[in-house]
Amino acid sequence: MAVFASVLLLSSPLEAERTAGRLLITAWLVASFSLATCLQSLLTTTITAGSGWEADNTVDKLYYKLESGQLAPCSPPGFYLDVLLGNAGRGNKRDNIIDAMAAVAHRLESSAGHLKTPHSITSCMEKAAKGTHVFLITAVARCWYKKSLLYRRGLIIEGEEALLAIPTGFAMKKSYYLRHEIDHIARRLVETGWNHRRARKLFWLCQEQENSLRELNPWNIRLFLGVMCIGCSLSAVVLGIELVVGCMPAR
Repeated sequence: MAVFASVLLLSSPLEAERTAGRLLITAWLVASFSLATCLQSLLTTTITAGSGWEADNTVDKLYYKLESGQLAPCSPPGFYLDVLLGNAGRGNKRDNIIDAMAAVAHRLESSAGHLKTPHSITSCMEKAAKGTHVFLITAVARCWYKKSLLYRRGLIIEGEEALLAIPTGFAMKKSYYLRHEIDHIARRLVETGWNHRRARKLFWLCQEQENSLRELNPWNIRLFLGVMCIGCSLSAVVLGIELVVGCMPAR
């Protein structure tokens, strides 16, 4: 827009002499400010809106989808939720939502042509982003997962259903056959102070993540203001040359 306005101004006949620089810098200022204002409004709207959706991590919404097989659970190895999925859901026991998740997982493993593949945080994130699985993980700060390349590649976006956070304890019946094992794990986590150390580690990781995102934010409006500064600088050079030429004595 600024280049087009400059070409029209330079190619048009001027009544007075030595006015091209003034008109050029005026055109650059008007066009650049208009461009910066338009971009800033668009970026502000985009950042404010974000990429999210209605939370779908409530038990009422998830239980039916997990029990009917619309969603499958996915938990990385080494977490106690993966152990629960491997041992729960056998037979006709349905005392807890973990049984419904495990039953879906067992049904997928035993289905014809389905081969069990080892899960990882990366594969669970990819499956959760596709909307076919629920990523089961202990309650951690979501910014820790934003550090991965999956978030920057768009495979993981803001939303509650992509990450289903389950703390060390969740509601269950007193007669639940895995209650003692879960209680033992929860007590050991508290006794060893693992949850406090983990929280401190994630706090510093999140601080570093926020600083890096602030420095490498591609939506920084200052990058677009460079167009205006370059245009104003070139226009000022033209104006300066025009003034110098005007001050020179005519031969």
